[in-house]
Amino acid sequence: MESSLTKNDLIEIDGTIVRILAIRDESVLVLDCIRQTMPEWKPIQECEGVSPCEEIILYRKSGLFPEPIEDVEPKKKKEAYRRFAWIAGILPFLEDEKARGNAIRLAARLFQRSEQTVRRTLCAYLAYQSVSVLAPRPRKATHEFTLDERNFRWGLNQFFYSKDRNSLRTAFTLMMKEKYTDTTGTLLPEHPKFHQFKYFYYHKYRNMEKYYISREGRRAYKRNRQPMIGGDVSSYAAGVGTAMIDSTVCDLYLINNAGEVVGRPVLTLCVDAFSRLVMGYHLSWEGGAYSIRALFDQVLSDKQQLCLSHGIQIEAGVWNCTGVLPSVLITDRGQEYVGTNLENLCDLGVEIVNLPSYSPQQKSIVERAFGQIQSLHQPFLTDAGAIQTDYAERGAPDYRRRAALMLPQFEAILLRCILYYNTSRIIEAYPYTQQMLDEGVAPNPAAIWAWGCRQPGAHLIPVTQRQLQLTMLPRTIRHSYSIKRNWRNMLRNLRRLKVRGIIIRVCINRKMNRSFSKKYQKKGQKG
Repeated sequence: MESSLTKNDLIEIDGTIVRILAIRDESVLVLDCIRQTMPEWKPIQECEGVSPCEEIILYRKSGLFPEPIEDVEPKKKKEAYRRFAWIAGILPFLEDEKARGNAIRLAARLFQRSEQTVRRTLCAYLAYQSVSVLAPRPRKATHEFTLDERNFRWGLNQFFYSKDRNSLRTAFTLMMKEKYTDTTGTLLPEHPKFHQFKYFYYHKYRNMEKYYISREGRRAYKRNRQPMIGGDVSSYAAGVGTAMIDSTVCDLYLINNAGEVVGRPVLTLCVDAFSRLVMGYHLSWEGGAYSIRALFDQVLSDKQQLCLSHGIQIEAGVWNCTGVLPSVLITDRGQEYVGTNLENLCDLGVEIVNLPSYSPQQKSIVERAFGQIQSLHQPFLTDAGAIQTDYAERGAPDYRRRAALMLPQFEAILLRCILYYNTSRIIEAYPYTQQMLDEGVAPNPAAIWAWGCRQPGAHLIPVTQRQLQLTMLPRTIRHSYSIKRNWRNMLRNLRRLKVRGIIIRVCINRKMNRSFSKKYQKKGQKG
């Protein structure tokens, strides 16, 4: 007798709704749509004579109403099709249980998902026969904690997320002492176990950001633990004209003319964020406002003459960033960048952006440039005072005794490294545009800089060195004082300074001006 059942029919058996996935001889492959367990074969006699079920009844009973895939939001639709790709290779093997299991394990390894996740996704699709059911759904409201869970939360906040840095076991013991003992200190008969406390922490209350901040402090977290989330350079530097400046201590000891160890020099760089080109540098023994003025003076200078002064000959267009300043400067909150003469550059049209503290990832271009430039010369200067990775470790050599270079010699080496960095280093994974690919722009900073300067988005400010020098001069407010009384006490205080041969004129009035200055000059000469 021919069965009336067909594939994908919904029927109601024993209070649940099942879907028929396949029919073979006297058996049918069914799936429980409510519990969503794996399909299983059943005799066809158990499914005959039962009333069919409509899709709307399944939706009402499960509380899930899948919408057409065309009406799903683009992001959710993309995720739904991504999840469908997990199970697409399993659908041809539904009828063979062994082959189906092998396909599930292969999909789990291929897509790096657990086998349980793949099974759950497969059952959801088979139950509703719609890809839209795989789209992400809003999370349900979290249930309220029980009394034990509230105690667990209190114990974790009090004893685990603290500067004491207690282990999970110690926090549980201290929590039991405070919450589950009587007045005599005896443990109550009904108390939770450690595995419940551990499960609550790992599955419901684990927060790594809170963990590091509570134990090490917010400053240590920002400096050492916060996630380094990078972004595309086009998000903040769409063209040439946005530069990053920073300073670092070089990994090398230098000597003076007498052969004495002086210390480690300070290198200051100005790097264009769009092209990664080093626009200028300054090498000195100290940082501060002086190094910033010297840095921008070197940015405006003729690079061909600079290289020639160190015995290096380059062509005119190799380092072509003379006479221009970037329109945007990105710096950190170092003392040489905040409240100094650097702010005077705003008069020339330069915008200065000070990044938050402990955020080196936001100026990763210049931070990476320091490491790449120093890595070019460091392997060849191991016997000349270069610091290695075992610096300051126990048993490490004293690299100060190996120092053999003076500052001008090291600057010539550093200049060659910067030239290689600008012209010969290949930038990997650069966000090339289709226009750059069509024009055949070489993947090095100098070529990208030259191409970017010809584009409409380039924003460079032409400035002469005279304008820069006048702009970077220190600015103070001149105060005018009118002294009418107690000038004798002021004279007495000036004598205590023991100034020799200096005439200090204080204009009290016209009558006293001559006598006052003459008297103080005579007293100073006696000294």
